[in-house]
Amino acid sequence: MTTTKLSLIGSGGHAGVLIDMMKLLGVDIDNLYDDNYSNKACKNIEVISPIDFDIPENAIIAVG
Repeated sequence: MTTTKLSLIGSGGHAGVLIDMMKLLGVDIDNLYDDNYSNKACKNIEVISPIDFDIPENAIIAVG
């Protein structure tokens, strides 16, 4: 069985809800990307900042 991995753009409350939902569905969150320097991690997933490169194809926008 293959494991699906996704990246999220955003690291606030919306990202936290999506992380919880994805865990229930068996989906791993690979990375979080956010230009907000105050967020270092969300749900124990490190935040990559700033976003100064191409976003991965498997990324979901998680900002509100």
